Amino acid sequence: MLKKALIVFIILGLLTACGGNGDKAGNEAQNVANKVQAKKMSNRGDFTTAEELEAMDLDSRDFKWEDIYLSEQTFNDILYRFTEPNDQGDVLLKRAELVDTNTVELVVNNAEGESLENSLQAVSLDSIVRQLYKHSELFNGEEPHIRMMDLNGVVLAENKEPIHFGQGEKKKGKGKG
Repeated sequence: MLKKALIVFIILGLLTACGGNGDKAGNEAQNVANKVQAKKMSNRGDFTTAEELEAMDLDSRDFKWEDIYLSEQTFNDILYRFTEPNDQGDVLLKRAELVDTNTVELVVNNAEGESLENSLQAVSLDSIVRQLYKHSELFNGEEPHIRMMDLNGVVLAENKEPIHFGQGEKKKGKGKG
């Protein structure tokens, strides 16, 4: 079930990251922050558990991120679950932890060597972890700092803003004269 949730999170993260420019993303982040903060105030202590999140049909048309509100402990538990072996016994992450209230470190298990796969994992995991963080009590309107490293400590990706795919605004050319 966790593998299915991971795949859905990857797809949702990629779809979320595909559109818009920086200003639109900033406004979207603030809107998410406002909704999460409003939910905090109205349902203080009414957190979504990791088990409830796994049971949700994340690819359903009825799924709403606004219904997700994770405690700091649940967010940490979910990060820990990324370090557990999958159905084939493979371990995707050696370590996944919140190192301070706004920084998440993920260490890719690249024991079998470096590959393009590590970089692709960095992009998809950034989106997943960012979405989970933004729906937790840790989120205060600022994007989390997500650092992805390999087992040798080489930083594969370090982002303080969401990764955007596709084309942004086109730059205007200089006038002829």
